Amino acid sequence: MSSSSLIPKYQAAQPIIEPPALPRSASCGDLDLPGPFSLKTESQDETRTGLKRRVNTASTEILGAKKDEVRKVDYFEKLPDELKVRIFGYLRPKELVRASLVSRQWHALCYDGQLWTVFDATEFYKDIPVDKLVGIISTAGGFIRHLNLRGCVQLQNDWRVGAVSTASQNLVYANLEGCKLERIAIHNIVGNNEKLVQINLSGQQSITNSTLRLMAVKCPRLESLDVSWCSGVDAARGLRKIIEGCPELRELKASEMARFDEISPMQAMFRANTLERLYLSGCETLTDDSIRAMVEGRHPDIDPLTGRTTAPPRKLKHLDVSRCSRLTSASLKHLAHNVPDLEGLQLSRCDLLTDDGFTTLLPTLTKLTHLDVEECSQITDETILALASAPCAVTLKHLQLSYCELVGDAGLGPLIKACPNLMNLELDNTRAGDFTMEEIGMQVRRRTDMRGKTGAFVGMRVVMYDCPSITWNGVREVMIRNATKRPYEDVHGQVVQMKCYYGWQMTCDEHLKRVLRGDLCSANKLETKWAEHMIAVEEGHGRRRRRRDAGTQDFIPELDDEAGPVSSWRNRGRRRGASCAIM
Repeated sequence: MSSSSLIPKYQAAQPIIEPPALPRSASCGDLDLPGPFSLKTESQDETRTGLKRRVNTASTEILGAKKDEVRKVDYFEKLPDELKVRIFGYLRPKELVRASLVSRQWHALCYDGQLWTVFDATEFYKDIPVDKLVGIISTAGGFIRHLNLRGCVQLQNDWRVGAVSTASQNLVYANLEGCKLERIAIHNIVGNNEKLVQINLSGQQSITNSTLRLMAVKCPRLESLDVSWCSGVDAARGLRKIIEGCPELRELKASEMARFDEISPMQAMFRANTLERLYLSGCETLTDDSIRAMVEGRHPDIDPLTGRTTAPPRKLKHLDVSRCSRLTSASLKHLAHNVPDLEGLQLSRCDLLTDDGFTTLLPTLTKLTHLDVEECSQITDETILALASAPCAVTLKHLQLSYCELVGDAGLGPLIKACPNLMNLELDNTRAGDFTMEEIGMQVRRRTDMRGKTGAFVGMRVVMYDCPSITWNGVREVMIRNATKRPYEDVHGQVVQMKCYYGWQMTCDEHLKRVLRGDLCSANKLETKWAEHMIAVEEGHGRRRRRRDAGTQDFIPELDDEAGPVSSWRNRGRRRGASCAIM
């Protein structure tokens, strides 16, 4: 068999190269054999090993460089500017200012006007320096729509305020309360922002009637204005221009403003009939004639059948005339049948109001939710009974009766039953007694409205400190009701929160805390221990009182005898507890 027959077919075309014959006299170490038949020496092995190491090192360096290149890729830089601004939009103002120090690019992004459409300095107005404040407003002035500089007193008498007042030209809401700006700066803000809808200038002593006249011309879209405690503004010359020049005005706050006794501003309110919220607290010049001109007109037409005015009803929803000392019950009678949408009425410290006015007004109110008659000292239970029978008893939520010293259980009991949605009741310094507290605890626990809650929650808050007729028994009755769960109830429901005599307040708070977390057994134990303590204290005081009264009775009949007083005191000394025999 030939050697060619042993070669596979796919190698048949390749010639076979035979190695040359080696001479016998040559040594293997001196030969340099080519191809696979060459012999490997130690030096060659070392060379190849070093080469492999260098190759491995080079490949490792290349791979490390590639990894470093991957790590150094900045994906944030590849984002479009719109997404970057959107990401920075989740930061707070303080965080934006801190992030602006990272780089120039971040500085430009952090002060982009789109991020400052709402500038509210409430959280940092005490810490931010005036240069930063002016810089932000100047940079993003055209984008700012809601500007709140309340309390930024650092802007006072600073030359850079002019940049602030001229930079913002698209404001919709502006709050400048407590800034103490100069008149020219406020005029620039008012004159450059024709889209203003709401502005707060309360406490600005620099503004005058000319400011309101400018506002009436430049801000026709104004809906809310607050000029409370501005001593340079009056109702006749300034406020009247605002009412006449701003047909969309809905809210007006003018507390402690003068010249409301003149008919012109109230007549302007009557003709406009756009106000829904009116705050005139502390206006000492407000009189019954002013209220009549506002709700009925100066010369109203009277319907001969009903005896009421034919003027259209007012749109008022909230009226605050507290601390207007010249108002009498005649004002309440003028409001009757003319404010059907009234929801909030504040009449605190109006000493001249009596039951006659309230019994006329309350039956005509169907949507009343807030009533404040604090320190109306002439009202009695007759007013409270009229409120209980009025249509608004179902909607009433907040009632302030503090310092109504003629109001007692006779009126409060029916009121609690008739007001199923009452949430806040203040009875301090009244004649309310334990009967009222028992009625409150019983009626609140009968309520079935859970208001989306799954456990016990506060359904009514009662303030009843400085009420001499309320004893610890009345407070205990409410605590017992709070910790009692009826058998057919799936959840606990509404409970009462009390603010009472400071010596009992900690116990009431701890008891309420246990009820709210569902630990009724612990709450009942606390109530029992507290009752035992109060009984013991009461018995101790009663024993000492009876002993003192008995000693006084023994002392009085013996005053006529010569030895009476001495013997009396000696007898009292003998009745005391035994002293130490040794001493």
